[in-house]
Amino acid sequence: MGRTEVRRAALLRDLLEWHRRKLTRAMVGLPDKVRMRERDHLSQEDVAQLTHLGLGVIQRLESGKGRPVPAALDAVAAALRMYPDERRVFYELALGHPPQVATFSSDPDPVLLRYVRSFAGPALVVDAMSNVLSCNDLAHRWLLGGGSTGTANFARWLLLHPHARHVVVDWQVLATRVVSRLREVAARFPSDERVQTLINLIRDDELVDAIWTKEPGLFYVPMVMHVALRRPGHTDPAQPDDAAHQIPTDVVTLDSPRLDDERRVIAFVFEDQADAWLDPTGKNTCDACDR
Repeated sequence: MGRTEVRRAALLRDLLEWHRRKLTRAMVGLPDKVRMRERDHLSQEDVAQLTHLGLGVIQRLESGKGRPVPAALDAVAAALRMYPDERRVFYELALGHPPQVATFSSDPDPVLLRYVRSFAGPALVVDAMSNVLSCNDLAHRWLLGGGSTGTANFARWLLLHPHARHVVVDWQVLATRVVSRLREVAARFPSDERVQTLINLIRDDELVDAIWTKEPGLFYVPMVMHVALRRPGHTDPAQPDDAAHQIPTDVVTLDSPRLDDERRVIAFVFEDQADAWLDPTGKNTCDACDR
């Protein structure tokens, strides 16, 4: 083993031993043994009994040897009552990648809808493919033009709609992060035709394809990104006083802590929430789009 592999195996051993020591036989429904020392925490034999895996499998797993199948990792994670984030670390140490999720949820969540309605700026709930599941009124007017939520897609709007490049001053920065997110989704759901269809669609655009082709594969997508947006009615990049209509904005992305829930909240937070998107002239058209 190389130094990295030795370190990984040590971390995996410590993780599993720590989880075993958190649990007693009584806590997992196994009968107590006679000797007190054996009742203090779960042994490798206990884990083998709980998972219906051989003792040798558990021993090799704790020693970092071999390459266990995901089903075995799932059984051990369930037996040791790992939380989703602990299960993700367990998979990373054992296999080098997070657990695979077969599909993703695309159902609107009433709790998330109430949450996005609490934002004063545009806020929306999207699934793994960036399909808009729900949003507040401001996002509905801004992104959907008052249309149906069920047909809207945030990534498609940002990457392909000409108006998005007028609204978002830092379009290249935000577009690069959205492309990175789609790369991650494509890697996690390689057999999902919906994902591949969306990727093929956005890559038909020359600028988006250039980002996809030239930029490094994956970026860390921060929870908060600082960009600037143009105020509605003043979204023409060629307007003489363009800088006066640019609004410093934090794009906040809140991911679900659950591994089986790819839904996330995207909210646009302004320094002056109350007035940022109000245009006293009442103008709501884009001169750049009208040209």
